[in-house]
Amino acid sequence: MEERQVGWLVLAGCLALVSVGLRGIFSLITLLLVAVLSVLLVALLMLFHHGQVSTDPLCSRIRRRARREGLGSRAGRKASTAQQTFTELTGSEALDQPLQDMISYIIRDYVNSWYKGISHNPAFPDEVRQILCHVVTLLIERISGVDWVPYLTTRLVDDVASHVRLFKSARYKYKCPLKEGEARPADLETIFFDFEVGMEGEVCRDQVCLDSEAETQYLQDLCEMLSYLILPKGEFGTGPVRCLIREILVGSLIKPGLGNLADPDFVNQTLVWLYSDYQIKTEVFVSVLRHTESMGELEASRDLVSKEVTRLRSRDSKAEDSEGSRLQLNSLLYLRKVIETKINRIQSGFSGNSYGLPANIDWSSRINPNTKLFNLPLEVVMKNNIALSYFIDYMTAIGCQYFVFFYLNIEGWKVSAEQQLQAIELDFLKTGNSEKQGGYLDSMREAALSIYQEYLSDKASPRLHVDDSLTKKTASSHSI
Repeated sequence: MEERQVGWLVLAGCLALVSVGLRGIFSLITLLLVAVLSVLLVALLMLFHHGQVSTDPLCSRIRRRARREGLGSRAGRKASTAQQTFTELTGSEALDQPLQDMISYIIRDYVNSWYKGISHNPAFPDEVRQILCHVVTLLIERISGVDWVPYLTTRLVDDVASHVRLFKSARYKYKCPLKEGEARPADLETIFFDFEVGMEGEVCRDQVCLDSEAETQYLQDLCEMLSYLILPKGEFGTGPVRCLIREILVGSLIKPGLGNLADPDFVNQTLVWLYSDYQIKTEVFVSVLRHTESMGELEASRDLVSKEVTRLRSRDSKAEDSEGSRLQLNSLLYLRKVIETKINRIQSGFSGNSYGLPANIDWSSRINPNTKLFNLPLEVVMKNNIALSYFIDYMTAIGCQYFVFFYLNIEGWKVSAEQQLQAIELDFLKTGNSEKQGGYLDSMREAALSIYQEYLSDKASPRLHVDDSLTKKTASSHSI
C-alpha cells in the first residue's frame, strides 16, 4: 500500500515537472513563502496595535534611578538639577551671591549667546552651571588650605626681590662698557637669563618667556594640571571637554591676561589710577628724575618746568605773594638744573646713580695707593641700611645672596625669640603660672623649623652647604 502511494506521488511530480517546468515549481514555492510571511506580519501588527502592556512599574523604576543618577526625562532632569545645584559655594552669603551672579553672567554671555540658536533645551546650560559651581567649590577648598601668611611674607617677597635684583644686575652689566677681549650678548634679555641660570643653577625660563610656541605649550601643560585638580572626574576623563577647556583657558584667558599685564600703557594707567589720590612728595619726584634713563621723559619734564618758570616770571605778583612766588621759582629752577644735568650725563655716555655720579668708573685707578680705606666689620654692614643694600647687590651679582638672607632670618628669629621669652617671664610674674609657655615655645620651634627647611634641608633651593653633622644636629634639635 505504501509503495503504491509513493508511486502515485512520483507520477504526480513527473507530470507537474513535464507540464509546468522546473522554473514554475520554484515560482510556486516562492509565492507560498511570501504568503506565509505576510500572514505572520499582519498577525504581529494586529497584536501590537490592540495589545495593552502596563509600563507603570517599569517607568517608576526608571524615574527613581534617573533621579539618583541625574538622568531621565525632562521633568526628572529639572528635579535632579534643582536638587544638585550648588547653593553654597563658600559658606558665606556675602560671597555666594556675587559668585552665583558671575556664573550666571558667564553662562549668559558665553553659552546662551550661541546655544539659543541651536536648541532651547536648558540641559546643557544647567550642566555647565553645575560644572562651574563644582570648580569654584574645589578652588575655594584648596585656597582655604593654603597657609598664606608665610607665602605672602616670605616666599613671594623673596621671589620678587630676587627678580628685581637680577634685573638690576643685568641692566648694570648691559650698560657697562666692554672690556678688552670681553664677549657679551647684545640684548638685555639674554644677560638677564644668564644671571638667572647662575643664581638658580639648572633652572632657566628663557624659552617660556621668549618663544611663543614654548609659552603656549607650557600654559597648556599648566592648564592640564589645573583641570586635573579642579575638574570633576567625569569631565576630565572626557577628551574633547578637557581639550576644549584647556584651549579656552590658554587662548581666551591666560595669554590675553598676561599680555595685558605686560602692556606698558596698561601699567602706566594702573599706576596713575593707584596714585590718583596720593600726593607725590618732592623728594620722590626728584629721585625718579635722577634714576630715569628715558630722554623723552626728561625732555618732557624740562619743557613743563620751563613753561611754569616762564609763567611765574611773567606774572605780576602781588606784594603778599612775592615771597611764596620767589620760593616756588627757586625750586623750579633747581629742578630744571637737575634735569639738565641728567640729560647732559646721558648724552655724554655716563650712567648716573641716585646722586648724579657716574657709575661705571674704575675707582681703583683714581685712588692714591697710600690712601687708607675703611675696613667695615660685617656687623656694621648688616646693621646699616645703605651698606646692607649695596652688600646685597654685590652678593646677588655673584649668586650668593641667600647667605645674607639666611643671616637676616636668623637675626630676626633671635630677636623674636628674645621677645617671646620676655613675654613668658612677664606672664609668669603676673599670673604665677606658665600656661602660655607651650604656645610660645611651639611658635619659636615652628619659625626655626621654617628657616631650616628653607635653607638647610635637602629640599631647600638653594641649599647652604654646611657640615652634615651640624645639619643633622640641627634637625634633631628641631624634632625634640
